[in-house]
Amino acid sequence: MHTINSVRDSVSKLFDVDLSSSKRDTKHFRARSLFYKMCFSLCYRPTYQAIASSVNKNHATVIHSIKTFENNLKFDETMRGMYETLKEIHKVYEGEDDTTPSLIEDNKALKQRVVELESLGKVRMVSDYQEISLLSDLVDKLEDDERFLLLCKLDALYKLNKNKTK
Repeated sequence: MHTINSVRDSVSKLFDVDLSSSKRDTKHFRARSLFYKMCFSLCYRPTYQAIASSVNKNHATVIHSIKTFENNLKFDETMRGMYETLKEIHKVYEGEDDTTPSLIEDNKALKQRVVELESLGKVRMVSDYQEISLLSDLVDKLEDDERFLLLCKLDALYKLNKNKTK
């Protein structure tokens, strides 16, 4: 898994910019937007504040950038190319370190366990299981970054319930 600092260094080197600079030109804007997006794609559970602090920005700046990122990609061909380049670099050199498939498998296993417990009459923490079931049904409807965050939450609930049932 990548760290915020490793993503920052990668983006800074690739685009030859200082991401913590206060410059607002297009080159810096694109690089910072890509940095924010890549942090959410590559890092495990990044917070807006942690990302913002790493480049001397405010968390609201990161939130705004993430919200407008997809729209910027639609209309900015250069930014779209830069994003594709970054994605390829991380696939080729560092592999796809994506925990999403394992989280989906864990979620399926959890659903199966709920069915087993129900059949045995050992249903405890029904509200937690119902939450997980509801959340997992919503997963397919979400964007990639939203899906990853949701699956992280599901993973945490799964581990919590696993500890409670022991």
